Amino acid sequence: MVFGVFDGLHKGHHAFLNQAKRCGTYLIVAVTRDHNVRKLKGRLPKKGFRVRVRHLKNVDGVDKVVGGDKALSTYGVLRKYKPDIVVIGYDQRVFKRDLEKHIRRTGLKIKLKIARPYKPKTHHSSLLRGAS
Repeated sequence: MVFGVFDGLHKGHHAFLNQAKRCGTYLIVAVTRDHNVRKLKGRLPKKGFRVRVRHLKNVDGVDKVVGGDKALSTYGVLRKYKPDIVVIGYDQRVFKRDLEKHIRRTGLKIKLKIARPYKPKTHHSSLLRGAS
């Protein structure tokens, strides 16, 4: 399982999804809901939730696309789908700490793996969006 906003799929996203797929046999992508993107990033995504979900459903190797939790840090999606492995983007440091804390607190048996970056100086979403 992976979590993310996926606002405008680019080669970095595809590399991340391919790495995650190689970690298991079935890849579930949990897409961050618009109101949570605003809380996390201080702005809405360029593409709405439904568009981002639709785009991910067309990506080779993605087996299921689901909406992320309605409230941040609740991890109901983990309880529902019970993944063996969660692959985290190399730049998802805050998410990683929060998820590790949740796993310790709940005793979930989930292995965390950190994906390798794909050309982070040119293919990071914030750079492709034009932000500094």
